[in-house]
Amino acid sequence: MLNVTAALRNADLAEGGRMNVFISTKYLAADDPMSEAGRNVMPDTLSHTLPLLAAMSAQQAGQLTVIVVMAVAVPALFILSLVRLIMTKKPVWIAGLIVSVLLGIGGLGAGVTALIRKAREAESTPTVVSSTDHHIRARIPGHWKTMTDLNKQATLQVGNTTRTEFFVVISEPKAELELTLDEYADLASEHVMGALQKPERGTKTRVTIDGNPAIQYELKGTIQKVPLVYLQTTVESADGFHQLIMWTIQSKQAIAFPIFKDVLESLKVEETAKTEES
Repeated sequence: MLNVTAALRNADLAEGGRMNVFISTKYLAADDPMSEAGRNVMPDTLSHTLPLLAAMSAQQAGQLTVIVVMAVAVPALFILSLVRLIMTKKPVWIAGLIVSVLLGIGGLGAGVTALIRKAREAESTPTVVSSTDHHIRARIPGHWKTMTDLNKQATLQVGNTTRTEFFVVISEPKAELELTLDEYADLASEHVMGALQKPERGTKTRVTIDGNPAIQYELKGTIQKVPLVYLQTTVESADGFHQLIMWTIQSKQAIAFPIFKDVLESLKVEETAKTEES
């Protein structure tokens, strides 16, 4: 198994300036979902189910009760029918066996389908999150959760370990840096590339985030043979620079990047003065 976490857990590259620079590849050892590392991060059914049970309505609890009763009654009917068939040799108990098998298959299928549907509904509901300094607010997909160990300087850390989708925010006051947006964005991307093997930086793209000028780079490279891809967006607001850093493994870029861009489109940038007034 590739141990990328041990190599670069919370590795902050700060040489060459006062800016906070992010680079972390925690949880990214599962490029191939069928590899040993991939199997180790496959979703745990119980961990997905328990939160759903806690949030069940009365109707949903009733449905679960029916499923549980069937789970007990159907095997009991099967065993009873089998025992009575052996003892009496009466064909009527064959019908009991058939009915119990059909009920078991139908009930199990309905129960599993209901749980999967509820899990998908929970994961499809977006959530609004804010950075700890209240500079950044974003709407994230329901399958992302708040995290605490991606980067020690980040004011917002969210993602999904199983899907290897991660997003962090690092903000810095402009007063501490005599840099333009272009200079800051270039330095930030260069520091990330400095930690990658065979780094590649895509074309500089100028975008707008909540009315603020921003520069976006797509960065690629490998760390201990794990192919990574970053969507790094640097935003300049009236009083600060904000690094919006999203990353995944290259094999999942086609799935993750549209999600990343949806999050960026929802993003709101607040100034310090607005925060103090509120």
